[in-house]
Amino acid sequence: MGKPRLLPDPLTPNDFNDSINPIMAARRASFKNWWVGNLLNQDRSILEKMLIFWHNHFAIEDDVVQDPDFLWQHFSMLRANALGNFRDLVRLVTIDSLMLYYLNNRLNVKGAPDENYARELQELFTLGRGSGYTEDDVKAMANVLTGHSINYTTFTYEFKPNNHETGDKQFSAFYNSTKIIGKTSMGGGSELDDLYNMIFAKDDIVSRFLVRKIYRFFVYYTIDQFTEDNVIIPLANIFKSNWDIKPVLKKLFESAHFMDMISQSCNIKNPVDMVVSPFRMFNASFSAAPTDEQKYNIWNSIRNQMVVLQMEPGNPPNVAGWQAYYQEPQYYEIWINSDTYPKRMAMIDTFITGNFRNSGISLKPDFLAWVDANISDPADPNVLISELSALLLGLDISTAVKNAYKTSYLLTGQVTDSYWTNAWNAWKSAPTVPANITGAYDNRLKPLIIQLLKLEEFQLS
Repeated sequence: MGKPRLLPDPLTPNDFNDSINPIMAARRASFKNWWVGNLLNQDRSILEKMLIFWHNHFAIEDDVVQDPDFLWQHFSMLRANALGNFRDLVRLVTIDSLMLYYLNNRLNVKGAPDENYARELQELFTLGRGSGYTEDDVKAMANVLTGHSINYTTFTYEFKPNNHETGDKQFSAFYNSTKIIGKTSMGGGSELDDLYNMIFAKDDIVSRFLVRKIYRFFVYYTIDQFTEDNVIIPLANIFKSNWDIKPVLKKLFESAHFMDMISQSCNIKNPVDMVVSPFRMFNASFSAAPTDEQKYNIWNSIRNQMVVLQMEPGNPPNVAGWQAYYQEPQYYEIWINSDTYPKRMAMIDTFITGNFRNSGISLKPDFLAWVDANISDPADPNVLISELSALLLGLDISTAVKNAYKTSYLLTGQVTDSYWTNAWNAWKSAPTVPANITGAYDNRLKPLIIQLLKLEEFQLS
């Protein structure tokens, strides 16, 4: 991404002002649309899911840090380390230009320490609120972090020794009364190593704090004592052995607890999953080869749905991330309310009707072809309704409901299975004939899929 200008040091309020530099807003939007494209087109991988997790954990607001170069560098760093080592990731976040700007550590200088990043490093990023660190620890940590700033010519991290507090930094009994010895000149930057040695020595607290967040993200927001003892603590013990992320995820996803029916479909889908999942589930594709502009415009309309549902990638509401991940006792229930629920239903209608479009090109599945490829015997309405509901919902629905849906939608109110079978076979024998498409899809399959996607079960993950 080319830079539209170089930034002065220090920054003034106008340097990141969209009305003065409108190209910045356009480039940020372009980046976020590209991100939506990644979400839609990713391979079968946990990477993009973990990028959302870390984005919520190390939350930033792109409309506060308005520079697109900082945004690109930040998310490239998160993506590259999303499945790597957590301790390394925390250090990289500390010296990340975007975070240095967002949480003001660029302003943290000797004689006038700024405590913002030092506080969030402990409260939000590593230890958790109420873990035992003190206000004096925040002050001491802020002094350790003085001088870590931004080079506004290269848009990269720079340690500025003249801004660093060279005195010793004394910490509380929570940190075993650790004293970080002050260093001068460029050696002051190495105090970060002492700082992270001290933080990660609280390995039980750090590991359990992070594992609980991972558990709530992937499984369920309620952690009872059984789960704490039999899931959280064993995973934390794996995590703290070397702080690698992937072994923790692997152990969780392979566990009997994760596979247990009681652990499935516990959470309400977040808006990103709600919007992206039907596109990926049904293998949506462009109706014709799009230009780059058309592609980005369609991705933009999909991103706007996430905004409407109150979760725009790149722009959580504050440094703590989205409320649904931390606000007790509601947690994920926050995603659905009287405002967002009808908008979720409207999003399904827009998806089904192919109205994510630009200049005559739409991003939409071929539902008949998908059913033909994924249902074992699509001509049998009983097989179709049973397998389709299982694939879309992840939960079984009662025989009575299946029969009601079969009659209402696939049989259009009739009682004989052949009403669907004949319509399906007619389409199968001549799939390009408009009347056959109307008979199988528009009159029968389409309203059934709409009904299934609007069930409460589809809101769960």
